[in-house]
Amino acid sequence: MFAAIGSSARNVDKSNFGKVDSSVMRIGPMNNYMLKQIVDAVTAGKSKQADRARAIYAWVAFYIDYDCRAHHHPKQRNNSASHALINRKTTYEGYANLYKTMCELAQIKCEVITGFAKYTPENIGLVNEKNMHAWNAILIDDTWYPVDATWGAGQTDSKVKSFTKTYNGAWFLADKELFALSHYPINKKWQMLDTPFNKAAFSISPIIGPAAIANEVYPVVMRGKIRGRADTSKKVAFEVDNPLLVRSVSVSYKYREIAPVPFTIEDNYLYVDIPFEKAGKYPVNIYINESLAYIYNADVAEPIKRPKPKPVPIRTEPVKRSPVRGAG
Repeated sequence: MFAAIGSSARNVDKSNFGKVDSSVMRIGPMNNYMLKQIVDAVTAGKSKQADRARAIYAWVAFYIDYDCRAHHHPKQRNNSASHALINRKTTYEGYANLYKTMCELAQIKCEVITGFAKYTPENIGLVNEKNMHAWNAILIDDTWYPVDATWGAGQTDSKVKSFTKTYNGAWFLADKELFALSHYPINKKWQMLDTPFNKAAFSISPIIGPAAIANEVYPVVMRGKIRGRADTSKKVAFEVDNPLLVRSVSVSYKYREIAPVPFTIEDNYLYVDIPFEKAGKYPVNIYINESLAYIYNADVAEPIKRPKPKPVPIRTEPVKRSPVRGAG
């Protein structure tokens, strides 16, 4: 029997996650330890399933790096959990396999999910083998939730040549709708939504950043392309569950470093004014509370060229006046 899939991650108590992350950092990488010893150490004293699963997520994300070289040589990859543990680096499949193995050692049911993921603006509109990915689903209190330890560990550059270690907890028990806009499983049931997105909706949607999940900000229009005209601004709308979470909004793109932009919130809708300074096609990054929330591809037309008004001719000769006629 398939467990519940429609429940939101808001039903999970996340209040201890910060303390869990800190405890895992204090434990450290535990080099030369067996996997079971590591699992026992990071989950010790944690009675809740969600806290134990978070501890494993944090350890994997903190201490396993992404293997960019192996990423480009799929036939030479070793995606086993043991290889990831020994070498302390792996690709997305290795992250998913390691997380599953560690969860099972902690008596947490976990599945490896394969499919496609979008993480750069070049991915918008594309679903092919170049954006293949793997992540996990875990069963917490009889409900399935998505987890991506690869994205929790950091990010690569767009060509997957270098990896930057930056821990991010947003991809653990992430909001299922936003997760489904960035991860498309081959088996659609693992979207864990009552009404799953189709591949076309996934393909054209914007890139989802961790701040969208952390602040519960949802796109009103699913298209990841916005059109505008230079020297004007474009208003983009989002739905927000808790408007008080949104303290600042900034934008950056090819011709503009990150800088604040005007925004308004009305009836749980966030409206962001994106100024277009130059024509062209380029990605637009939207930040909420100084963290990346969305990436769109902008198609900005040249400004409208209005015809210059014709100059009014100036008379240079004196005006001849008619003689004044007297009465009578």
